[in-house]
Amino acid sequence: MGQKYRPEADVLFPYWDYPGRMPQFQWQQEHIDQQGLLIDAYYPLVHTGPLFDMQGSVWNLPMTLPALDANANRIGNITVSTYREVYDFIERNKELALRHFQILYGEVQP
Repeated sequence: MGQKYRPEADVLFPYWDYPGRMPQFQWQQEHIDQQGLLIDAYYPLVHTGPLFDMQGSVWNLPMTLPALDANANRIGNITVSTYREVYDFIERNKELALRHFQILYGEVQP
C-alpha cells in the first residue's frame, strides 16, 4: 500500500523538505506554524516515502492527528488505529493535503 501512495507523498515532499519548494511571498511566523500543523495533520502522507520503506514500512499505531476543516483550521483530533485506517486516511485526504500546501505557499487561491 505504501508503494501505491508513494506518488502522492512525492508530490508533497517539496513542501516540507528543506530547501524544497519556496513560498511565493515572505513568510511570517504564522506561515511556519501553519506548515507545522499541515505536516502533523497529514503525517501519514508526509511519512510515506523511501525512508519509510527502508525502516520496514511499519506504522506506530495508534496515532493521533490534528483534524482540519476545509480551510485548514484545526477543529480537533482524529485517531488512526489500524493500517486500513491509515491508508483510508491517505486516500480521503491526498487531494486536500496538496491543496492546503498549495494555498499556504501562495500557489493557488483559497
